[in-house]
Amino acid sequence: HARNTGTAFSLFQGHNNVLSFIALLAVGVLLWVYATTGARSFVLRLALGLQLGGALGNLLDRLQQGYVTDFLDVGPWPIFNVADSAISVGMVLMVWYFFSHREEESAAVSTPATTVHTGVGCQKCADAMRYGTLNRSIANVSETDIRT
Repeated sequence: HARNTGTAFSLFQGHNNVLSFIALLAVGVLLWVYATTGARSFVLRLALGLQLGGALGNLLDRLQQGYVTDFLDVGPWPIFNVADSAISVGMVLMVWYFFSHREEESAAVSTPATTVHTGVGCQKCADAMRYGTLNRSIANVSETDIRT
């Protein structure tokens, strides 16, 4: 294993206090993203959770030990830890999510028009029926609700 006082790829060695502060900011940003997006998608919640868990794990190591313990040595890559992996996978998932759902997000912002539908295939209607808050026959919802 290796003691890493830097970032990924062992960059910025010896800047533990600055990196701890940056990690704390990252945790705040991730919580803000969760709060502002509503994180309706499982993939988005997973991405945010992985990043948050990784950032908190590395932050705790820095605060308790003064360094992050890297212990995974895989071929040509620099040595890393599970928290680093979680952050990386979470970032890839988040980028994929936002690029693959960009059209849906922009469509949801358009002006909603009221329509009548049976709720078939509508996740909000399915959730409402599951929790008993929707009449099973016909529901008045906006087009935005149908798309989400």
